[in-house]
Amino acid sequence: MRAHRLARSGIAGLAASAILTGLIQAAPAFADSSPPNPKPAPKPTGSYPSSDVPTRVPDPGKKLGKSWDTSLDRAVTTAADNDGFKVLVADSKDAYQWRTAATLAEPGMPADSWIGNSCVMDRDHAAVVYAPRTFTNKPDLMQGGAFTAVVDLKSGQVTKLPFTGSLAYFDPSCNPTTRTAVFTAFRDSKTRLVTVDTSGKTTSDTSVTGQVTSAVPTKDGLVAAHGRRLVRVDLTKSSLTRLASANEVPFSIRPTSKGIAFLDRKDNTAHAKLWKKGSAPSLLATGELGDLALQQGTDGRAFLTGDTTDANLAGTGITRLHVSADTDVSTHGRLAVDPVLMPGVRAGPWNGSATQARASPRQNRHHELAPLTTPRGTVPTR
Repeated sequence: MRAHRLARSGIAGLAASAILTGLIQAAPAFADSSPPNPKPAPKPTGSYPSSDVPTRVPDPGKKLGKSWDTSLDRAVTTAADNDGFKVLVADSKDAYQWRTAATLAEPGMPADSWIGNSCVMDRDHAAVVYAPRTFTNKPDLMQGGAFTAVVDLKSGQVTKLPFTGSLAYFDPSCNPTTRTAVFTAFRDSKTRLVTVDTSGKTTSDTSVTGQVTSAVPTKDGLVAAHGRRLVRVDLTKSSLTRLASANEVPFSIRPTSKGIAFLDRKDNTAHAKLWKKGSAPSLLATGELGDLALQQGTDGRAFLTGDTTDANLAGTGITRLHVSADTDVSTHGRLAVDPVLMPGVRAGPWNGSATQARASPRQNRHHELAPLTTPRGTVPTR
């Protein structure tokens, strides 16, 4: 089992790899810190991470395809830093020029680094949990004490929510089709599940007995994992209904237009499966545990990333992307973003070894502290 990352790395270099899908016509492209073309796209609202030097894919017409400047594809990733948890955004129409949409922290609360997780609710909104890194040292805070918010990715407005969540790798979970997110917290042998819309309004709040994980909103309510079962959560009765059985605890649960995709494990092998109403889950692909991932897309799509040799995805609503499992994928699957490291984290006091923990069947892409010593602000974003 591969170790889980505890704090989403920030930016010393942010490498964005263009994926050969749809209208993308070229080999992988990488954003760098060199000046843009003579007529760059207008600078988006928000601030640039660690440097005011714009970071964008050079020669986008060649590397991103003819439709790059009209595509609605948007990449969203996050990064830990000592002044707050960063939500970073890049749009295809700007040649994936990166900007900081929001920096999340709590005034007066000491932290050597702010960490967290996020997911995309729709094109303009992300749900976020965030907390000081030290919360991971206290089980009660890690399981249910993280701060929660909805971020407007266009304006940068942050709507802080009146409840707390967990720092689990699956929290929060989003469904762009329903434009909602669900936050999870574990307290007193119960799991609290709170669903919100893009305005931050709570649309459901229920608690169930036992540990429920990887809950995700769907048109028919919440779908989650409970033990070795894929279940539906009855929001009125706070009860669970079995949808399918699994070898182990299902994870990476992703709604698609064709059903519910999820990952299952058997020994050290990950199995990507699809559950459709009225039938047993079908096997879609296999790979080494930690080297196979499912990620949520828009318009009823999901993306399979990582290493597999037997993917069979026809008619599943899932697209195979030939990128590593630990990348963040843009909303339309046109860009993959490597984990990033902020200079403030690079200069952190934990130099010498990364802080890690084991918490789930796969890597948590959002969390690792990388021990580097470059002073903050001296390294331009790449």
